[in-house]
Formats: sequence, C-alpha cells, structure tokens
Amino acid sequence: MSNAVYDLSNLGGGNGRPIGFTPWVTTTKGLVGHVWRRLGFGPSPGETNASDPRALIDDLLSRPTTTVPIGSDPWSIPTDQNAGLARVMDLLVGGPNQLQERTWWMLHGLVMCGIVDSVYYFDERDHILLARSVAGGATGGYKQYLLDVSTRPGMLKYLSGNTNAVGHPNENYARELLELFSIGRLHPVTGTANYDQNDIREIARALTGWQYDWNNGVTYFSPSQWDPGTKTVLGAARGAANQQ
Repeated sequence: MSNAVYDLSNLGGGNGRPIGFTPWVTTTKGLVGHVWRRLGFGPSPGETNASDPRALIDDLLSRPTTTVPIGSDPWSIPTDQNAGLARVMDLLVGGPNQLQERTWWMLHGLVMCGIVDSVYYFDERDHILLARSVAGGATGGYKQYLLDVSTRPGMLKYLSGNTNAVGHPNENYARELLELFSIGRLHPVTGTANYDQNDIREIARALTGWQYDWNNGVTYFSPSQWDPGTKTVLGAARGAANQQ
C-alpha cells in the first residue's frame, strides 16, 4: 500500500491538521503506539517493535488472516471454558494478524449478547467465532454478520428473539438492530430520523419464527411461528421478508 493513502500529519503536527487542532502525539514513538492501539493490541512477544508508523500500517494491513475452525487449528478456541478463554487472550496478545484480532474484538463489543449481565460460555464462544470469521474476510461482510447473529443462540436469548412469534411480535431485537447495530436513530448530517416505530414493528414481524431449544442449545426456524404477511420497511414493500 502506498503511503499516500493515509496521512499521519494530523496526529504528528503536520500542515494538514485542522485549524485549531492541537496534536497530542508529536513523536515517532507516540505515533507507533497510536497505530498499535487503533489497529491491534501491541506487538506480539518476540516481535520487534516498529520504528516507522507508516511501515507499521503497511505491515498490519498486509498480514494474512487466520481462521478458527473447530479442530486442530493452532488458533482454535477449545470447548472447555477455562482453556477457551485463555486461548482468546492468546489470540489478542499473540495472534499473527493483530488487525483481525482488533476488528473481531470491536465487533464483539458492538454487537453484544448475554443474559442478565452474564453469558453462557458456548454462546460466547459461538459469538467470538462468528466475529472472527467476519474480521478474517468472510463473504458478506457486516451485512451477513448481522443476518447470521440475528438467529444465533446468544442473541436470540439476549434480545428476546426466541419469544418473537406471529401475532405477538417482540420488538426488542428489531429496535436494537436499527438503533445500535446498523443505521442509528438520526442521520449524521441532516439530523432527520432514519426510521420510525412502524419500521421496528415490521422488522420484528419479519424475524418471527426463530426458536431456541433449551435442551440442546440449538436454534431452529418454526414456520408455524412466523408471520408470512407483507412487510413495509423504510418506506418500501419487502414482500413476506422471510429471514430464514
């Protein structure tokens, strides 16, 4: 990647900084630290710390991603809770692609799940694996990530998706999906509302039918609990809008 693609002058006090901007990072060492904080968690053990922030950006952006299948992959996450959480820490500290680790960590915090301030380990593990697949370049990007996470065990329980049924739509997840996970309440430039209560209700209807089996921890689609009626979302007719 060419250095012309990114400009560190605003951080380092160059001529490109905004009027009235006072840089808080003024040394090369400070800039290197800033890049690590934004694109990773710091150099891995045994890795020589960079002395050029631009070279460090090129390095972090060019590193191959790692996958985490359930199996013999050295970066897999064990099913045992203590071993699994320890491996997560290993990934954050010593993963070969720090940008990938930082990205999934942000996704994991942005689109969170839990039950009354806690979370089942297997739900958390599933949530991390899904976020890591997106951070590793999985097909579909963030849009597919939201589609997938909408019917995962952790999210269904966290935001009441498993109680969302035809005739009695639960709007909890639909509201969070719009406000926190995607477009937000207001347009950032015009300040106008991005959606209204009808959009929340219609999305909730589209997401009906997904159930959680408390015996085996698996989610499944129940056609009898799904609302097959026509939905209108963000001013456009979406047909039945089956999310299955």
